[in-house]
Amino acid sequence: MKSVLFALVFAITSSAFASTLDSRSVVFDGSFAETVLNLKAEKTHTEYRYEQVQRTCYRTVLAGHRQVCRRPSPNQPGRCWSEPIYRTVPYTCYETVTIPYEVFDYYVDANVAINFGALPEGMSARENITATLNGEVLTLRSTGTKTLILELESMNQNRNMNGNTLMIDATAAVKFHAAAPVLAALNMKNVSIKKNVMTYTLGPVAGLQLGHNLKILDNPVLGGSTTLFDGEMGAALSQSSRGNVTDMRIAFADVLGRELGGGRFSVTAKTFFKAGAGVLNSAELGDLSVEKTILYKR
Repeated sequence: MKSVLFALVFAITSSAFASTLDSRSVVFDGSFAETVLNLKAEKTHTEYRYEQVQRTCYRTVLAGHRQVCRRPSPNQPGRCWSEPIYRTVPYTCYETVTIPYEVFDYYVDANVAINFGALPEGMSARENITATLNGEVLTLRSTGTKTLILELESMNQNRNMNGNTLMIDATAAVKFHAAAPVLAALNMKNVSIKKNVMTYTLGPVAGLQLGHNLKILDNPVLGGSTTLFDGEMGAALSQSSRGNVTDMRIAFADVLGRELGGGRFSVTAKTFFKAGAGVLNSAELGDLSVEKTILYKR
């Protein structure tokens, strides 16, 4: 099995200990179908104590008096008076402060079995897949070629305590998709609404794992908005292909059970890559979705 495996283990520290973090990575090149990574960490929680801390404070005190005189003028006689003299002096004061500190809960031992699906035909891979255990929170992410979408189809975890150790047995399934066709499909144009029917175009969508959402808000000028529909369009959405363009059509009556009456409405169509548990390399590829909103008045 060809693979490069490396580890990065470190603890997050500040004025007190925090839950530790452990990471393990494997470079997937398509030459193996599964791997197992082991991670170890410690779970803690934050508690607080209160302490009196000595500070230096300042106050203004009367230091004495001085005599001030005014010379006589043609309109006013001369006179003298006493003015107070003040100065600022330091003194010791105390402030109650809240100090956080970490309390150890238990050790965490995680075994992550990752099962890899087949690569799209004609494509190669060099994906750096990292499992991270932060306390008891287990996550997966990936960086690499950017030509593939790494879908996390599923992530199942069995957890049980063994003495002072939380044992996590996780199984992840990773599926690979060519990124270019999905990105080409997420090209929404020509969005319009006429007679309670919304139409728009996308790129080629045949064979792609895409979802289509619709959100309709009753959005009057005065007062708050009301959500009339927010969900996947499913079979109510019709589509037809014209070369590299896919025509999309949705009649509001098919999702609402009625047409929109008079008023002011905000209508949003959204198309997105439909992943199971997530996309491991979403930080590289960005949000694999596109949406457009139209203000529709009747």
